[in-house]
Amino acid sequence: MSLALSCYMLLLVWSIRLTVTASCPMSLQYFPMDRQACSIEIESYGYSMRDIKYVWSKGNKSVDVQGDVTLPQFKIMGHEQESAIAALTTGNYSRLICKIKFSRSLGFYLIQIYIPASLIVVISWVSFWLHRNATPARVSLGVTTVLTMTTLMSSTNAQLPKISYIKSIDVFLGTCFVMVFASLLEYATVGYLGKRIAMRKSRIEQLTKLADEHRKKCAAAAAAADAAVAEQSAAQVPPQLICATTGLPLDPALQLPCGIKNPVHHQGNRCIGGPPPKMVYGGCPQKMNSRILEAKQSGKMMNEASSMTLGGGGGPGNQPPPTPVPFGPKDPNRMLGVSPSDIDKYSRVVFPVCFICFNLMYWIIYMHISASSSPN
Repeated sequence: MSLALSCYMLLLVWSIRLTVTASCPMSLQYFPMDRQACSIEIESYGYSMRDIKYVWSKGNKSVDVQGDVTLPQFKIMGHEQESAIAALTTGNYSRLICKIKFSRSLGFYLIQIYIPASLIVVISWVSFWLHRNATPARVSLGVTTVLTMTTLMSSTNAQLPKISYIKSIDVFLGTCFVMVFASLLEYATVGYLGKRIAMRKSRIEQLTKLADEHRKKCAAAAAAADAAVAEQSAAQVPPQLICATTGLPLDPALQLPCGIKNPVHHQGNRCIGGPPPKMVYGGCPQKMNSRILEAKQSGKMMNEASSMTLGGGGGPGNQPPPTPVPFGPKDPNRMLGVSPSDIDKYSRVVFPVCFICFNLMYWIIYMHISASSSPN
């Protein structure tokens, strides 16, 4: 009796369709210009490599992504396939890995965040063309733009995970907020500078008024001093001697002061008063001459002082009077060489130029970094 045993090797094909909702950890450092790589791993957790081994049957063509598949926020850039072995304490397990690369679409964020933020910054520049005395308009415009930027930043971050590092969109929104806040501070600076200039003008006007009053008082005092000097000079002039014969005044050089009683004698047809020449040079004329000299010097000094006070005639030697020094700086409408209008004029140029330069640097740097960096 013979027994024939036939063995057949069977090929089992098992097909299953699954809908998987997978999570993917992302790095949002360059958001929204980031690129992500999400991986899907297939592994047996119950059978080790002694029992089962997974391989890609068609190699790189085992996974196919249809061309009409689109995502609302991402573009599919491609995929990679690889096999791996997971070494655990219970053994080695076969694993299949498929990495799908994504690139975030920027259109939504341009329309919803970047363009509105830029327009808010541009609107804040309108205050530079308003008059600096239009306080309600400029303050309301500055406060409104600051609050709008705050709301936009809050709504943007509310849609993102709570992460601790800075994203690229945070850099843009933060710079826009600083620009808007700086425009509000610019008006505060203009208002403060205008107030200080107005206070200084008022103080200069008060000082000028006080100086005019003081000048008038000095002029009145100088006039009184001139009158007193004139009276004193008139009181110190000795009386003239009159010839008893002719009734004419005598020669001033021959008049004798100090009350020396000398008879007037005749010399021919001319009246001559006084003693002989030897009596003229006595002690009394010297005392009289010294008194007259002191009176003349004091009168001259008073006249010079009065002329210098009044600002006419000049001092000794007919020198011109000193030029009066004006109060305050040369231009009362400026402080530290700048006026409030100048600040507005400079801001009309500086703020747009700074914002344009920032945008150029921002987009060039982040687009280059995003293109050259690997996903995740």
